[in-house]
Amino acid sequence: MDVVLPLIALLITLTLIVLALHRYQLRANRSSLSKSQPLPPLAYKPREHSAPQSNAQIKQISSAAANLDQNADHNSKHTTGPKIEPHSGAGKKSWTERLRDFKKRGELDSALTLCKSQFPLLGAYSQALIILRAKIKTELSIEQPIESLLEELYHLASLAELLHDQTDKKHGLKPKLLKQQNLQTLTQLPMPYAHLGFENLHLTRVSDHKLFILQWGTPEQHLRPRHFHLNQWQAFTDKASPNS
Repeated sequence: MDVVLPLIALLITLTLIVLALHRYQLRANRSSLSKSQPLPPLAYKPREHSAPQSNAQIKQISSAAANLDQNADHNSKHTTGPKIEPHSGAGKKSWTERLRDFKKRGELDSALTLCKSQFPLLGAYSQALIILRAKIKTELSIEQPIESLLEELYHLASLAELLHDQTDKKHGLKPKLLKQQNLQTLTQLPMPYAHLGFENLHLTRVSDHKLFILQWGTPEQHLRPRHFHLNQWQAFTDKASPNS
């Protein structure tokens, strides 16, 4: 009897130890299993599209043309602003007054159309270029292509120089006589940048020249439009001259 009781106590102790070890092993297995399982996926959040990278050339042009405004320096030998006309009748505004109204309202397309209706006045060409510069500045601010606007600006500046070249008064026409002519033949003449350049285009500005070079490179020549289109201009003036 004395031997049995200690033996029973030993068996109970061993049983408790085995149970404790078994529980410990179960916990260890669960811990190991949880660590080996992948983490639950994070909630998916679609990536927001960033603004498209701006064209490097447009950025360069935008930087060079930061001073595109109506007060920029320019190489003008002409009067660049149209002469203000008086009222042409009771309650009727002159074209320059209507032009100011369009500009104040930000209606640049209407302002440009009005200027074109007043060609071949030198002031109308000058104002058209100012409006085109404003349109170019807007396009640059949103990194949009400007080549078509720049081509129009260049063509009008070249055409204005052809019609109003103050260095060649001998072969020119007075504004009143010029206004009476059909200019379609002249307006359709090509004005190649590579040959005409910009040094003799007196309605253009330094900021325009920067844009020309960045868009089309350095011109090969800087010819006057009347020199480049000498035969066509001579034929036009001969036909328009009252003494011909």
